[in-house]
Amino acid sequence: MIKNKITLIIIGGVLLFSIFFIIIDKDRTVNDINLPCYNTTDTINMIVKEGSPTNRSVTLIINNNTNYDYLYGEGYYVEHQENGSWVKVEGMPEYFILIGYTLRANQTIQIIRTWGWQKELSAGEYRINKTFTRIISENVFGNEYHLSAVFIVQ
Repeated sequence: MIKNKITLIIIGGVLLFSIFFIIIDKDRTVNDINLPCYNTTDTINMIVKEGSPTNRSVTLIINNNTNYDYLYGEGYYVEHQENGSWVKVEGMPEYFILIGYTLRANQTIQIIRTWGWQKELSAGEYRINKTFTRIISENVFGNEYHLSAVFIVQ
């Protein structure tokens, strides 16, 4: 008898917990449930503007093809292709600037990332990585998306 009551309480708690999260994130779509990925997502993508890469900077084109806003910051990191693996480039600028920019729904933007005087990249294949976070409502954030864009330095 007591065992049945405990089982019912546990099942009820799990159901209430599940319903709570369904109500909180009712706008969640199948695309939002995917684990963070590289290169692109079904929601937003980032590419390097053709002709822009130099040993000191790169211009990124970021497309938000959703009805959601995303938050992003100054931070990024660059990796170099080395023996078939991506290795973080040492000596790149490290940002700890707490500025958050909004990538609006259905917006395309261009941003320039310059490492200039701090680091010059040698010729080779690189990728730049940035993180975007879905804005659900004021001060409530959803999944993070880690995007990468490959570029060549001549």
